[in-house]
Amino acid sequence: MGTIINALTILISGLIGLAVHKGLSQRFIDTIMKAIALAVFGIALQQVARDTNPMVLILSLVLGSIIGEACQIDLRIAQFAGYVQAKFASHGQNEHNIAEGFISATMLLCIGAMSIIGSIQSGLSGDNSMLYTKSIIDAISTFILAASQGPGVLLAAGSVLIYQGTLTIAAHFLSPFLGPTIIASMSSVGGILLIALSLNILEVTKLKLMNFIPAIFMPILLMPLLALL
Repeated sequence: MGTIINALTILISGLIGLAVHKGLSQRFIDTIMKAIALAVFGIALQQVARDTNPMVLILSLVLGSIIGEACQIDLRIAQFAGYVQAKFASHGQNEHNIAEGFISATMLLCIGAMSIIGSIQSGLSGDNSMLYTKSIIDAISTFILAASQGPGVLLAAGSVLIYQGTLTIAAHFLSPFLGPTIIASMSSVGGILLIALSLNILEVTKLKLMNFIPAIFMPILLMPLLALL
């Protein structure tokens, strides 16, 4: 349900953006985004409090960040985004405008910590609060993009539906094999990453968050291993 609401929010806010043909001033956009960052920070604290095993939290973040850095996930995603944008750049030709808007919105709305964490959380425990928060952020982003880049932005709602829906369904089928303690640890690690996301939005840090994404899955390996030890 969270992903469906997210996709519908993108469609509605995009249509409003097309109708208005202009966004909010940058001053208001910055203020709103900072307010949302503070809300995300508060939600993240609740996520972190779910776990009672600090050792798993620390090891997950350390090992996950090492894997992400070794794989250069953030860099590869940035390179892919740049390649796709260059491939579909309009060069002033109207027939490419829809593709350009679609690619820009898809990259912005799908690639991020909240998209991954929210989808996994929805599938594992049925908690859609993260995706609802993301919907608010996406509504603002889509409004601005649609006003500036046209109707192609609306097509990104389909990308969000497929991408987040796939993650949610996969997590749902895996949940019976994970157990409540592993799910709690995964949520806690995700909460830490959301705190980092809020700090990035507030421009306190400039962390490459995608390099930390593998940390979310580390409790799946660490919890059974520590239980054996």
